[in-house]
Amino acid sequence: MIHEVRLRPRTGQHDIDLKVRIAKRLLGEGDKVKLAVMFRGREISHPEVGREVLDKAIAGIGEEANMEKPPGMEGRFLTAIVTPAPKKPAPRERPEGQAPAPEGDDDQAEPEATTTEEVATEAEAEATTEPAAEGEKAADAGDAPAVEDKKAEAAATARKNEG
Repeated sequence: MIHEVRLRPRTGQHDIDLKVRIAKRLLGEGDKVKLAVMFRGREISHPEVGREVLDKAIAGIGEEANMEKPPGMEGRFLTAIVTPAPKKPAPRERPEGQAPAPEGDDDQAEPEATTTEEVATEAEAEATTEPAAEGEKAADAGDAPAVEDKKAEAAATARKNEG
């Protein structure tokens, strides 16, 4: 729906501010607004005065609207039509202590550990992947049979010592 907000070339600044507030409210409701400066009598001989009033009103609306039709004369009216600007998505609120998700696909991002159990599990997993103590050689993928042999030898030695 289009609503018309009428102004005059001799409209004062306070009244322009009031009309801008009305236009912002209408734009907030999703309606188009036609800003019109009406000229009477000899006022039409100075359209630049009406253009200044219209420019002040458009500047007052600011980024809340997009210009659909730029200012132009229609008989004894100087008019411009503005439409509501597309709304920017509101930032989602996050619980305290939670870091923002990385840019990109949210579905593929791994969730961060937030509970103490998950943190402890992660710490244990990291501890088991650390290299062996001094004097022992860390096993890598090529040494898998050698590790099994060492375990078998250790088990055999333990059986000998027991019995």
